[in-house]
Amino acid sequence: MKGLFLAAVVGAASVTSAGTASAQSNPMERDNPCALPDPPFPLTEANRLDDRRLSERFDGKTFVVQRRLMQDKRRSFERVLTYFFRSDGSLRIRCQHRKQPGGDLLPCEGFGPSESRDAANATDIATWRIDRGRICWQRSRNDRELCLFVHEADGRGYARLDGGKRVSCLEGDLSFK
Repeated sequence: MKGLFLAAVVGAASVTSAGTASAQSNPMERDNPCALPDPPFPLTEANRLDDRRLSERFDGKTFVVQRRLMQDKRRSFERVLTYFFRSDGSLRIRCQHRKQPGGDLLPCEGFGPSESRDAANATDIATWRIDRGRICWQRSRNDRELCLFVHEADGRGYARLDGGKRVSCLEGDLSFK
């Protein structure tokens, strides 16, 4: 199965705007624990994927999001989320984390549909759809839907949150496999 791999630049997060699209999705005043990379190219309407191209990229595919989250100025950890987009509109999301670079991947506690802090609760389900040039999903645990725009230029991609000041660690570089 072909997949998508979202890779983040690891390091301190200094968010700068790269055009209107980036400024909208990642405002400077947002208190975000994620080390978000700058877009590798200008994010424009012309390089945003439409519904057909989004379907080709996501329907029946898997992608992985790796992001460095800052606990404080000296400590951070890596979160790895694996998204399995099924053709029937369902989505399975698995959460893992590393406490230190190169460390073992451990299940995220309390990520799934229950409030349990048990490691067995590290997987959640969702429904997904493509809507007006966005890939959207709603987890069983949340009442809000999350939507992303996906841009592509020169063989590279970038995911951009559609939703203002909400914190999301999903924004970042895309590498299509």
